[in-house]
Order: sequence, then C-alpha cells, then structure tokens
Amino acid sequence: MIIKNKSLKYNIAKKLYHLSVKIDNSGNSNFETNGEKRFIRNLFEDLKNRDSLILLDVGGNIGDYTQMLFENAIKLNGTFQIHVFEPTRYCYSMLSKRFRDKRILLNNTACSNINRSAEIYYDPEGSGLASMYNRNLKAIGNELKIKEMVKTQRLDDYIKKCNIDHIDFIKVDVEGHEKAVFEGIGDFLNPNFVDYIQFEYGGASLDSMTSLMNLYEILESKGFIVAKILPDSLHIREYSAFLDNFEYSNYVAISKRLI
Repeated sequence: MIIKNKSLKYNIAKKLYHLSVKIDNSGNSNFETNGEKRFIRNLFEDLKNRDSLILLDVGGNIGDYTQMLFENAIKLNGTFQIHVFEPTRYCYSMLSKRFRDKRILLNNTACSNINRSAEIYYDPEGSGLASMYNRNLKAIGNELKIKEMVKTQRLDDYIKKCNIDHIDFIKVDVEGHEKAVFEGIGDFLNPNFVDYIQFEYGGASLDSMTSLMNLYEILESKGFIVAKILPDSLHIREYSAFLDNFEYSNYVAISKRLI
C-alpha cells in the first residue's frame, strides 16, 4: 500500500475548488461587493409603490443592516415598521442607543422553533459570529468563550401578537439557526403572506448540522422559489448537492407571485 501526505492532483483539485467557490460568489462576506447591497436597492425599488411595509431583521447584531433598511424605507412615501430581533444583552443595548425612531421595534429575543430559554455563544461581545451553537472555529483561530442565557420565541406567536397581516421582507442572519427560525414561522411561512426572505448559509450550518438541502426543502415545500445573490443579479437555481459546500453565501426565497 502506497500512502502519501499530499499529491499533485490533490493540490490542483484544491486550487480548482477554491476558484469555483470564488466564481460562484461564495465565501465573500463583503456587503459592498457580494451583491447584498445591490439586492436591497433593487428590493426597495420593487416595494416603492406599496402603502405600507413590514420588515423583519432577525439577528440584528449592532444594527448595521437595520440602519440600511431604515435608510431605504424612509425614502419611500408609505408607512413602515422594522421589527428587529437581537438576543444578546450587549448588542440589544447598542441597538437601544442607536435607534429611537418608533418605527423600529426592538425585541431582546432570539427567533427559534420553541419558546424557552437557551444558551447563546460568542466572543467578543458584539461579535457577528454569535450563535445558538458552540461552534468549532479552531480553523480560524477563534473560540466562542462567552455564553449567555437568552429568551427564544416563535415568530408565528409574535406575528399573531402584533396583528401583522403581511410581511414584505425578512432577513435571517442567525449563524446556523435558520432552519429553526423557518420552522417557528409556522403557517405564516407562506408565499401569500411573506414576499421575500433573505438568509445566510455557510460554516455555521455545519455546526448546526443543517444542510442547504434542508433549507431548500422547507422553503420550496411552502411554495417559494430560491435564488442565490450574485454581485449583479439573483440567480434562481434548483438544489444540487454541489451547492452544499458550507461556504458563506446569501440566498433569497421569493414568493412565486412575484416572479
């Protein structure tokens, strides 16, 4: 038996893999260049003639995404509300100081598929990597050393409590907890009730044992079309196993009514 540490073929395959990831706009978390900013601009162009908007920011962190939603919404003529969900004490405190406008409703909770208390892990405070899973980040020299007990809630309960009758856009950035968030929307995860859902997929999905296939199955079974955010467009694509590479990417679930 011949055993080698690495071969030329392996090194070539690895380089080709990284090239394919780059070509497909995976692994690019730069909001300015990965297509997210362009998508939001185009989204609000589509929403501009609506009398009122309901927007959800699930995983608010310190509010940069909320700020962008607010700046775009305030340019429109209609009324709007932005419902923000952020479970950690530090980030919620930052949000409370940053946003005083009554059209931004802050919730100090994590969205999930059950109402309870649970641990969230992060390091340092304010980290965008805060997760409901104690992630293995040794590969990037990080460790989520801080844990905090937080409240979780189902979004369907929140929707009923707030008497929300339609949601125009949901952004979900919850570091691997996307499947639980979708499950918690319950019967409101319906393309007649929700128009657009932006969600992340990547390394955190590996820690939560959630495949992209799992997310596709949930969304497509409810009647949504799934597209990947590219720098210049949204690319509608059917699920394929090669997409399940756990490289950072952004996807959008779109109501079939809008396509």
